[in-house]
Amino acid sequence: MYTKFELLPNEIVIECFQYLTAADIFYSFDQLTYHLHTLIRSILLHINFQNIQKSIFDGFCHRIAINPEIKSQIISLQLANKDACEQIQAFLSLVPLNELVHLRSLILINLNADIAKQIKIMLSFLTNLSCFSYTDDTRFGLGIDDMLPVPQQYVDSMSIIQAMSLTSIMISRCDANELCHLFKYAPMLRYLKIKQFFSSDLREETMRLCDVSAVHLKHFIMEYCGLDFKALAEFLKLMPNLTNLIISGTNDTKGPFNADDWKSLIITSLLYLHTFKFKWDIKLNNQNKDILDIFQQYQTDFWLNKHSWFTNYEIHTESAIIYTIPYTSDHYNLIPIENKHANPTIHTSGIFNNAKNLTLVIDALKNDYPYYFPTVESITLMNKYTFYGERIYRLFGFQHIEYMKAIVNLSNLTHLCILRGIQIESSAIMLQMLRGAPQLSSMKIDAPLLILFLDDAELCKYLNEKIKNLNIYSDPASMLIRKARWFIVSVKTITKIVND
Repeated sequence: MYTKFELLPNEIVIECFQYLTAADIFYSFDQLTYHLHTLIRSILLHINFQNIQKSIFDGFCHRIAINPEIKSQIISLQLANKDACEQIQAFLSLVPLNELVHLRSLILINLNADIAKQIKIMLSFLTNLSCFSYTDDTRFGLGIDDMLPVPQQYVDSMSIIQAMSLTSIMISRCDANELCHLFKYAPMLRYLKIKQFFSSDLREETMRLCDVSAVHLKHFIMEYCGLDFKALAEFLKLMPNLTNLIISGTNDTKGPFNADDWKSLIITSLLYLHTFKFKWDIKLNNQNKDILDIFQQYQTDFWLNKHSWFTNYEIHTESAIIYTIPYTSDHYNLIPIENKHANPTIHTSGIFNNAKNLTLVIDALKNDYPYYFPTVESITLMNKYTFYGERIYRLFGFQHIEYMKAIVNLSNLTHLCILRGIQIESSAIMLQMLRGAPQLSSMKIDAPLLILFLDDAELCKYLNEKIKNLNIYSDPASMLIRKARWFIVSVKTITKIVND
């Protein structure tokens, strides 16, 4: 007897599978009927092991390891070393990457140096790989040369062939030398994202590579650029067909944010650029009196009318920022502003849709703040003295929570950090915040502040039900346990407690 699901056309069943993880597909449908068993083995598998239970991860990895047919189906794979689960090491111990012969996309998160050496060897055998992305554990600082099989001496033909197949690369960091190597050995590159791009003196052997243009490169993203404008311009000239450029950096007033310099570069060398998004954080000193004039260079016809590249700028006590609209970074510092300028023709409602992580200086909270943050997932609360490195406490009261709720949508909030220097006026404020943040499951908090909350039974109940990851800093953990032992024991939902 057939079920209604089995009577559906294969095309519809396969489309339904797209909403499930690979593990769910195999565990739910593989043994139901011979038809589904056969159909599952005809589809291409996109495996993303992020946010999966460890027991399911372990079981599915063993299933892949003993089944060559499943290995041949995998075309994309995402692994993450997070918390106590070292997925990358665990997977590779069972399934070497070179056995995934049809793998096209590989994403590795929080990679460490030891595993990077294994990955580098295996990448040479993945001849179908076109997209490679990694972020490294910040302790190791892995660059392109540590990950990709791009040779320092230009004799390794297997490495050259491998690199040439890549069309999309996302990496944690690289310098000028590494980027020159990459352009030489990945001439088909169309998309490049670098989290941190550093300046470096070009080595003599690298200079010979810098005349190689990345003619196929269309999208170039630098989440942090440490180059001055002259050096940056030389690299951008190697990308004559670039259509999308996104760049951020922190500089003094000699940094690469002069509007006239960019205008000249775009007119002469970046003829096809239609999307240009940037954010420059600038450190100010007593000689920066002309910063306002520099920012207003972006209000000319070339920027506003010809390209519709609109900007906001903010000038603070010791820093300034200018950014294109909408704000492109996922992190925003909401601090007291002395001078803010926005283009009056632009609606402000969607400017900060990309800002997922918000550092909120409570001194900036007021009832006439002009912007709204609809998609924030992480909030760090601090006062302005902490932001500028001073040790002074400020009170976070009922008025602050009302102002915050007016400018931040708390429904997506998953992590809350309350830095030292914040005193919560009442546990009722914390309770109000928890009620307004249904997704909140992670918290970092000063031990004495947490202890004060434990006198409120209703707040303790909410903490018990909601918080799964608790990071406690300041006082020794023994003090917290001594004063609130009953709370720690009773919180059955907490899976991780960290003491900084």
